[in-house]
Amino acid sequence: MSVTDKNIESDIDETALNELLERWSLYVNALNLCQQAQETLETIGDNKDIVNTLVEIRALLLEKVHVAGRLCDVEAERLGYEMDNDDDDENLSTRMPTIFPYANNAGRVN
Repeated sequence: MSVTDKNIESDIDETALNELLERWSLYVNALNLCQQAQETLETIGDNKDIVNTLVEIRALLLEKVHVAGRLCDVEAERLGYEMDNDDDDENLSTRMPTIFPYANNAGRVN
């Protein structure tokens, strides 16, 4: 494989990681919007069916946030990023993927 081929493969890998990070971020945004809607409707008080549906949607989104974050971490490790070990975090499901602070090659191990 030539140097050019390796660079292209590296760019593709970085693009895939960035897409995973973007997806994770979108899931977190959707989760936050859903929570805001739920809290607003609970304040109004007469929307129990909608609130219950939002609770279920939030649970599904939380799973997606967790899975997307883990995928980001796995892909980042595969690409050689230096990872923080934050498995002690109280709430692993909504924490940022550990790669997040290292985006744009800042934490890349040579």
